[in-house]
Amino acid sequence: MYSTAAVAKITGIPAETLRTWERRHAIVQPGRTAGGQRRYSEQDVQRLKRIARLLERGERISSLASLDLAELDARLQAHAPAASEGRPTVARVAFVGPADRHLDGLSADGIRVTVTVRAEHDADLAPSEADLLVVDLGEAAVCGAEILELSTRLGDLPVVVVCSFLPRSDRGLLDRPHVRIVRSPATVSEVRQAVVDLWSAHPAASTATTPARHYTEAQLLRLMETRPELDCECPKHLARLVASLAAFEAYSERCVDLSPADARVHQTLHQGTADARAVMERMLAVVCEHEGIEP
Repeated sequence: MYSTAAVAKITGIPAETLRTWERRHAIVQPGRTAGGQRRYSEQDVQRLKRIARLLERGERISSLASLDLAELDARLQAHAPAASEGRPTVARVAFVGPADRHLDGLSADGIRVTVTVRAEHDADLAPSEADLLVVDLGEAAVCGAEILELSTRLGDLPVVVVCSFLPRSDRGLLDRPHVRIVRSPATVSEVRQAVVDLWSAHPAASTATTPARHYTEAQLLRLMETRPELDCECPKHLARLVASLAAFEAYSERCVDLSPADARVHQTLHQGTADARAVMERMLAVVCEHEGIEP
């Protein structure tokens, strides 16, 4: 049985939200201890994990409230093509842990295990060898610092951690947008789903290319100060617009991600703004050529 705090950590759903869903939608009906504390079953946790994933895909909580596990799985399956749209077809996984666990069933659904090692301190990997880490600790003690060090050494790779017990200190340390925790014993499908979700959500999985800047800040400033011979201030307005888009493009790339959903939104904002900036740069080039202006 799980406490509210444990369920919030496992599912990523805030404790207050869990209580609100219970009151408004009867999503789950946890039992109570003699002292009145909520206790969630394994089935409750599995249900909430699926609901959390569906909400990330744009579903409404009211439409999910009455669905059982099989129906929730069917909804997730229906979202699978959209989740992988525009992504590389294969996620290269570095698997750290016992080779006889999860490994046989993991290489499916666009996942290819390229590297296997017994323990995270033995993982002598190159950053180009994998797109994502799966660290299966089983019953072994978690060392969050070692896991994060390995992820950082490999270029901040997303990491799925499979473990049976997570101390409070490591729980806080691993509470990162690019880390997913799967409780052991875990089924192959649960580990695979965590890999697919994290791979789909992580901005590094995007194949979109950010257009290169056509104008420097100095060139845009000169264009903003240009005095046109004709009564046309299009170059000034376009230069200001391009500069503004470039500034927001840079801001969206630096913005803090508090969750995988945040990361997806910021990646979408960054890519969309970069594309818009490239379009307006082409318009500015057309106007400059027409007016005979040298940036």
